[in-house]
Amino acid sequence: MLLDPLNGLADLERRELRAVSAYGFYDDPTRLLRLMRLGVRLGFATEERTAMQWPTPAKPRWKRRSSKRVGNGI
Repeated sequence: MLLDPLNGLADLERRELRAVSAYGFYDDPTRLLRLMRLGVRLGFATEERTAMQWPTPAKPRWKRRSSKRVGNGI
């Protein structure tokens, strides 16, 4: 039996990337880089509500991330 509390299987079927938290990019802005990288690599689209989260929470804290962490794609 597959346990899928966040409905990830449906996301895969739709070929769509979706943030599971409204604060995901705020907590860790490098997640935005991973989202873009996976979208390009897998040919997936970004879910509309996830895309709307990009400008507001991610930008103010972006400069606080270490260059080592950004360079590693983490």
